[in-house]
Amino acid sequence: MADAAIGSVSLAIQLCKGLVWYIDGTRGAKDRASQIAEDLVNLAHSLEILDSVVKKRPESPSRDAILAGIVGCAGLLRKIEKKLGSGQSTDETSLRNRMRVFRQLLVSPFKQDDITFFKDLLESMKGSLQLILSALQLEAMNDTNRQVARLHQSNNSSHDVLKEQIRYSQHETLRHISYQTSLIQSSMEISQSVVEMQAGVEGVKTHLQPLASDIATVAIRLSQLEAKFSDISFDKFKPSTINEEMSGFNDIAQDLKRIKKKKRPPQKRCMCQNHTRTTPYLRWPFQFESTKTTMHNPSCRYSSIEQAVSNLQMRFVICSILLGQKVHIGFALSHAAGRIAMSKVVLECNRIVSDDSPAFELIWAYIHLVAYKTPNRLIHMGETQFPDRVSNRRTGGFPQRFDLNYEGMDQMCEVALHYLTRLFDSGKASPYDRLRNGQTLLHYFCKKIDCRYNRTIHSNFTNDVFVTRLLDYIGMHGLEKDEYGNTCMDYLIEIESKDNRMIEQFMERGIFPTWNLVSTRGDLYEFLHICGQFEGLTFLLEEEIINCSYELKVLLLRSEEMLHDLGMKGITSWEEREFQYSFYEVATSLGWRRGCEILLEHGIPVTGGKILEIARFDNIMLDFWLSIRSSLTHGELTCLGGIEDIVVSMTEESDQPECFNLGLSALVQQAEELQILATKHGINVSSDRILNAQAHAIIYDLEKQGVHIRPWLKPTRRSVYHVPSWLWTIKVLDAFFESGFRDLVASDFNDRQRFFAVSPLLYMLTHRFWEVRGLDRLVPWFLSHGADLSENWPNSKVTLAHVLGHRIGEKVFYFPGLLRAESFSSYVTNQQDDGCHCHCSNSGCTLITSIYKSVPGIYKFRKWCPSHPIQLRNDAHCWRTWANKMTAVVQPVVQVPENIWLVGEVIRLVLFHKLEIRHTCCDIERIMWRTEPDYSIRPNISYEEKEIESIHEEDAFLINLLEELMEKFEQWWDERKISRSFTEFIAEDVLSEIDRVLKNIKEEDHNEFHEGRRKMGVMMDEYETSSSNDTRVVELEEESYSDDSENVSEEDVDNESSNDLEKEEEVYYEIEEQ
Repeated sequence: MADAAIGSVSLAIQLCKGLVWYIDGTRGAKDRASQIAEDLVNLAHSLEILDSVVKKRPESPSRDAILAGIVGCAGLLRKIEKKLGSGQSTDETSLRNRMRVFRQLLVSPFKQDDITFFKDLLESMKGSLQLILSALQLEAMNDTNRQVARLHQSNNSSHDVLKEQIRYSQHETLRHISYQTSLIQSSMEISQSVVEMQAGVEGVKTHLQPLASDIATVAIRLSQLEAKFSDISFDKFKPSTINEEMSGFNDIAQDLKRIKKKKRPPQKRCMCQNHTRTTPYLRWPFQFESTKTTMHNPSCRYSSIEQAVSNLQMRFVICSILLGQKVHIGFALSHAAGRIAMSKVVLECNRIVSDDSPAFELIWAYIHLVAYKTPNRLIHMGETQFPDRVSNRRTGGFPQRFDLNYEGMDQMCEVALHYLTRLFDSGKASPYDRLRNGQTLLHYFCKKIDCRYNRTIHSNFTNDVFVTRLLDYIGMHGLEKDEYGNTCMDYLIEIESKDNRMIEQFMERGIFPTWNLVSTRGDLYEFLHICGQFEGLTFLLEEEIINCSYELKVLLLRSEEMLHDLGMKGITSWEEREFQYSFYEVATSLGWRRGCEILLEHGIPVTGGKILEIARFDNIMLDFWLSIRSSLTHGELTCLGGIEDIVVSMTEESDQPECFNLGLSALVQQAEELQILATKHGINVSSDRILNAQAHAIIYDLEKQGVHIRPWLKPTRRSVYHVPSWLWTIKVLDAFFESGFRDLVASDFNDRQRFFAVSPLLYMLTHRFWEVRGLDRLVPWFLSHGADLSENWPNSKVTLAHVLGHRIGEKVFYFPGLLRAESFSSYVTNQQDDGCHCHCSNSGCTLITSIYKSVPGIYKFRKWCPSHPIQLRNDAHCWRTWANKMTAVVQPVVQVPENIWLVGEVIRLVLFHKLEIRHTCCDIERIMWRTEPDYSIRPNISYEEKEIESIHEEDAFLINLLEELMEKFEQWWDERKISRSFTEFIAEDVLSEIDRVLKNIKEEDHNEFHEGRRKMGVMMDEYETSSSNDTRVVELEEESYSDDSENVSEEDVDNESSNDLEKEEEVYYEIEEQ
């Protein structure tokens, strides 16, 4: 029992201990739960911060893994919170609730291990998340540091460029200071020489004073000598005395011969120049060439003893687009005076890019802007390279299209320069980028820009601004040459020969053209022209022009001494062997007036061709040649060229209007001298004008009388207005008329059959290459000064009005963007006909008939030529376009009652061409010419009467249909002219009805005769080979076109018309060049 009691007590003690432990655990459970809940809140807050930081990072696999871990932690936290319970307290005091709380308290000690495990897990999770957060913050700091480093590198590069420019400026400043110092020294030496000269003059004065005092003594001695002569008697003239005197004179003569005997002149130093000849042996895969340099010419006496210098050069080029590098390796061996040495070693490494790299693409976008005045390509390039500019454009950064004004071009130029700066700053491009052929950005710009696009002075101004900025970026690297040996200046000379603003900028930076421009491309004229503009340039190129001939080198160096030596050698004429230029052409191109004078002094005749054309923009050379015309022979005047041909091109709008005034003065002087000569020999000449139209007839009469006419008085053209040029302007015409050249009507030119000619206006209208853009201005000028639209072509009833109509119809349709049809409406009321019998008109072709007759060939060209800028989608659209342009000429005057006859004429012409009836009237295209007109050609079609009747019989059905439709359409116009315009009536009513009638005729013909023809194996037309659904397709096309035209917005129409005009002008310039 005692044992049992002891065991019971021990068990009770153990139970009490357990209860004590249990009660103690129950007391601390609430505190531990609250602490865990607080840790859960802190951990959730840390997860939120971490989530916000990670989401700001760019997308990457690590970012996605971290976000997935955060989501997992959040789910685990929710499970722990659910495991711990809500922890809500209650104030109820019921036994049931107290027991529930007590039960929870009793159970909580058994969850202690789980809670402890969760707590440790949360602590470890919190530490890991804190570590991840710190790592992400550290990575963000590293990104910031890298951006700062890139910005610092960009600043360093800008600093290097600026430092290079400052160093160059310092060098230029020192050079200018040294030059000014030399000038000061020279002026001091000159002043010292002046002082010495004054001292010499004083010395001479002191020597002359004794001579002046001795004059009186000389006078006394002369009087004494006279007295002695008077005392001489005749006895002294005896033969013996004379013989003695003669013997004395013989002795004196022998002494004089010995004195006059010439001494041997000392040997002079030769005037030879260095001469270098380069012989290439291999161009690929590496360059291998030989260069031989000699000091004397082959004819020089020292040539046999000189030592020539020979160089062997080898050059390798390794290029890799992927690496963006180009390496040059080269060396040269020199052999002279029996010694061989390595003279030059080259090792270069340049960065290269492709031509579609950002900087070169920007240059091409800017050139497209200057060419077509549309910034689309530039804006697209900006959107591609800088996407942040898109939002700016939508909010008004810059518009999609600019007007052709100065402000818009300036703004777009600034945009292009801003893009270029951003490309350099962002590292997407570099000012030192080069292509594989070694061309820099400046080379590329100068090569691609085209002068024909610079149609305004402001375009050249924007080019100057762009080039200036490129020069600032590139710096001294602009002096480099590409693989072809060309500098930027060589490419620029081709497009800027008459406008030297950019050339001046290049030369100020030390960039000059090279002889490679001549030796490679044979462009000697451009090289000479630029050398003439900048005197002294050839001295900078003395080392490069040594490969040319000696004579050409003399002219290029402008050496008067060397040119005198050539003249002393007895050279009578010379033409440069390779480029076929004469002495005078080269000297004139260089602007070297003294050189031409030296050649004339040595008797070298004037040779070449059209020298005045070369000198027309140089007032000094033009004045020289015009001043010596009176002393030249007929052959030399032919080489000089006619004044009439060059004066038209020297308009007052040029940079040097004095050239135009010089040429015009020479024409007036020539005419006045001939007029004085005619009056002197009894030939009556009108006194109210200068001799012009009758000059050739008067010269013929004078020569018939035996009067010698000096060659320079004979004009080279029929009149000053008969010049086949497209450069005629109102200013030139006004200047000629005010100077006295007033022969403008037909009666001034056709009074003598031997020297017959048409009036100037008819001459210009029949000239094929006459400039069409001045048609609407020059024709009114001639008509206001006496020209007559009723003037006839020789031996024909075709008048000037018919030729004018032919040009109007041809040019208004072919170049709609250059001429407006409405400006010729005042001429279409002319009713003079040519009397031809053709169903295209009622009683003969008039001016309006000629307009329509000149169109079909152009219409076919537009329909079938796929390369033409305006594509016509179908036949119906083509006819609508044709009708709209042609009726625009008569629309302003057709509503006048006196001009109601134009309605019938236009309807007849539309029906005639739509029905494809053949013409039997005159063809004005026969008298259009390209060189000089042939007045024996008549515009009549060579049809006999029987052939005309046969054509009318074959077209009888179509002619009858034309007359039937004429009555219908004239009646329709009387009913509808109030409700719609004439253009709408032709395009919608007339053409639609003709299409319907023709379709019915084709269907009737197909249904009635197709089967019989098919059995015979005859296919009459293309429509018979197609299915019957083709007509339906055409109708659907027309309907779709009409629907599309209704839905097109006004902005789209403007854009399309501007693009069409842009392409039309481009095609126009290509045709002119051909």
